[in-house]
Amino acid sequence: MDSPLITAHDLRLLSIGYYIQAGIACFYTLLMLGYSTFATVLLANINKMAGQTNQQEIPPAVLSVISILIALMLSIFCAYTVCMFLAGYWLRQFRNKMFIQVLAAFNCLAIPYGTLLGIFTFMVLQRPSAKQFFAEAGAPPPLPSPPAPPSL
Repeated sequence: MDSPLITAHDLRLLSIGYYIQAGIACFYTLLMLGYSTFATVLLANINKMAGQTNQQEIPPAVLSVISILIALMLSIFCAYTVCMFLAGYWLRQFRNKMFIQVLAAFNCLAIPYGTLLGIFTFMVLQRPSAKQFFAEAGAPPPLPSPPAPPSL
């Protein structure tokens, strides 16, 4: 029993789920940004204190590696958050099915809520009516017919 009306409703619910998951990811990304700022200030002050008390400083190379790793993690989390918002938007527009499926696969790693969202995404997108929605939305508009040749 594959009703287009039910599938459209389920795709809307999935879109809401992706928006919620994106909000959660955004919250944790901001939390990580706060912790990384705290860690940066802490490490800078440790080196300043070590220089004043003749203790051994943290090597600058280690600080550089830590900074690069934190920046890399933050950029990955920001990209993931943006992708989640895009998936929610594109589910409502019936566009970019492959992108949504790839993101659903990555989302399965976010236990427990992301796993459920990813599995339900695969289940809904495999329906024939969902395939039809995405095929109709992704099809280019028809080309205009050429003008008729002038009659003599």
